[in-house]
Amino acid sequence: AAVLGAAKAARSAAASGGAAGAAALVGARPVEVLLQGGEGLLPAPGYFSAAAGVPADPERSLADLPAEDAEALRGLARRLPEGAADWDKLLESSLCLEGTGIQAGPMCTAAETVALKGLAWSRRSPLLRPSAAPCAPPAVAGSIGPLLRELLRACAAALEGPTEHDTVLYLSQADGLACAAAAFGLDVGGGGARGWWPGYGEALEVSLLDVAGVPRLCFSIGGRELVPQGGPLGEICSSASGSPSFPLSAALEYFADSIKGDD
Repeated sequence: AAVLGAAKAARSAAASGGAAGAAALVGARPVEVLLQGGEGLLPAPGYFSAAAGVPADPERSLADLPAEDAEALRGLARRLPEGAADWDKLLESSLCLEGTGIQAGPMCTAAETVALKGLAWSRRSPLLRPSAAPCAPPAVAGSIGPLLRELLRACAAALEGPTEHDTVLYLSQADGLACAAAAFGLDVGGGGARGWWPGYGEALEVSLLDVAGVPRLCFSIGGRELVPQGGPLGEICSSASGSPSFPLSAALEYFADSIKGDD
């Protein structure tokens, strides 16, 4: 499972009214952890197979992969019993083995696991990533709408005044973390043509900052700041000379249709 972290209250540390004032996280109280949501915050099993129109025939789902990855998965499919090429379940089991320090198991080789990660990203990212449209794609609501709703509500609650907790952790499967990164258009990088997929226990940190009086969101993985690419949020960062943060209000507007639900 991957861990999605959200909403650290912060305040501006700018000495003067500079346009891009510096910001520092507030740590006045010990960090407390809440585990929230559970399966209700995860993409439904099989959602992306249906949404992407991926049929049962495994050959048809390999079209967008680099040639070496497609061939690795064809070889894997030939070793499996007929009808057993469930790529998502195979990837899940491989990630569990990674968590124990085993890079290749009896079912998949290391190269096949890399190919499974690339396939999982290629089936999700195109349906979720921002485009020129002013609002998020419909697949965002259908897959991680509840997770985004909880995340943005936590940010709003932090702005309303002192809260009991400085940090909220959301436990998620790897696909929830990957979908969140894709939906915000984050430049996760590192995967090249193979795309990107979270490793076992990887965390996406979502920091709520107050920069010159404006609440802003900033993302990072392993201490590396991630800048949104494309769509309204990416345009905001680009117009601010590549700033990694963007106003919370812009995220609420962009995901307005995606986070509709019970209050």
